[in-house]
Amino acid sequence: MVEPTRRWFGIGSAALAAMVYGRRADGEPMPATIVVDRQTLPIDSPVAIELRGFPPGRPVTLTATETFPSGSRWQARATFVADESGRIDVAHQAPVSGSYDGVSPMGLFWRCFCRRGRGGSRR
Repeated sequence: MVEPTRRWFGIGSAALAAMVYGRRADGEPMPATIVVDRQTLPIDSPVAIELRGFPPGRPVTLTATETFPSGSRWQARATFVADESGRIDVAHQAPVSGSYDGVSPMGLFWRCFCRRGRGGSRR
């Protein structure tokens, strides 16, 4: 019997970027952070992603991008609304728009689509 191969996903190999529209009430930029619970994990295991330090009640767009050695680039986006403390917990909040609907800790990864471009043929 052949044992199945378990693929590993390195969060470091995928770029996560968050963009916020606005500043704090006093006009100063927010010291926003992206917190990921693990840097490497099996590809079929959920990862916890939390965004902190964003203006409460404001939209924040989170983009996950993976570029493979072949040059193909895969990407997903989700826009969330920061809670009253300026946080977004991807595992417990549904996006208001983006690549997927509903609450999904791994939605940014399972809903990635291939972007056309250098080596970016659809698979």
